[in-house]
Amino acid sequence: MLSIVIPTRNKYPYLDKTLESISNQINIPKFEVIIINNNSNDDTDTLFYKYRNKLDFSWISSHSNKIKTYNKAKDINLGVKRAKYPIITLIDSDVLLHPKFLIQTLNKIDRVDKICHNVYYLDQWTTNNILNNKININYDYKQLNRAKMRRIGKNILGNSHQTLSKELFLRVKYDESYEGYGCEDLDFNLRLSKYVKTSVVGEDCFHLFHPTNNSVDWRNPIDLARNKEKYDNLVRSFDLKIETF
Repeated sequence: MLSIVIPTRNKYPYLDKTLESISNQINIPKFEVIIINNNSNDDTDTLFYKYRNKLDFSWISSHSNKIKTYNKAKDINLGVKRAKYPIITLIDSDVLLHPKFLIQTLNKIDRVDKICHNVYYLDQWTTNNILNNKININYDYKQLNRAKMRRIGKNILGNSHQTLSKELFLRVKYDESYEGYGCEDLDFNLRLSKYVKTSVVGEDCFHLFHPTNNSVDWRNPIDLARNKEKYDNLVRSFDLKIETF
């Protein structure tokens, strides 16, 4: 049994496709989807009604950062705290999952401490066709594979797309002093490495292309610089030794 935790803000068309890919998972036991919607002013909330009969939903409206910069770390901690199942999968609100993603993930997590999921960026042409329903994401994964631009996250530490136990997550948690987003995932995984003895690269996620602009990106340059300095200081204090296979 597994809880999928997804923080989001103003990602309506992308989150719609993410939820569609989750609703078409096959051959799996019980799972839930936890959406933490942080002050979206688009149509994000309508997706609850679209998918509520297809998915076991927990829909959390996070308003704690209405004035401040979006705090992704705080929303992830909130979502995991609310999770009812012992296994947590963390993904962003603009990725597609293969129909067998969850069952294959559950088959692996019993023998490792953490799964770091491969993340592939899709090109703009493919993403536009997905958003316009010209590519069926449930059957056209060969086409998605051809459209992969570059891979992120195939490493020991992982990124924001990973699976681990709720108990292990709560032992570490995200550092909420990171404003906006940027480095908070690296910080979490670096501190988590103290407790992770075994890690494996897991099932693929396909990251939808989107431009970097104010409608989908809330990173303040000052926050980014502060986040990077904080993370760089943390890196210098670590000596990583993690078994992978």
